[in-house]
Amino acid sequence: MRGSRLEVEVNTSQLLQTLDSCLESASQGQPHIITKDGEQYAAVISMPEYAQLQYYLRLLDSTASQLLQEAEDKALDSEELLRNQSSPQDSRPLGTPSEGAQNEDCRHRNRTSPLRQKSFTSSVLHRLSKLFR
Repeated sequence: MRGSRLEVEVNTSQLLQTLDSCLESASQGQPHIITKDGEQYAAVISMPEYAQLQYYLRLLDSTASQLLQEAEDKALDSEELLRNQSSPQDSRPLGTPSEGAQNEDCRHRNRTSPLRQKSFTSSVLHRLSKLFR
């Protein structure tokens, strides 16, 4: 087993499985052993790391909620604009270049799927809370 840290790219399900196993092992007072490329690593979570992770997860959750609210507000504004137009093709305002950039920015943010972020965050927080009950 090495004493250095190894950063490994993992997908969400692997992360959640590892977190579950790490929390289960920690609740039994043992480190969780991860095998990567034939080498073993101990995954241990300490209270300061837990607090820091919890802070960032809450920040992620609030950001996802804020983005979701902004997307809902923009959708309502768009619906209202469509209802107020007599002829959608002729009377649609062209807008300014900066408004176009804002709309493009909104479309980019909506690709991050705030609903999936929120459920991921809730799932991780639930798993972490099991350790410190």
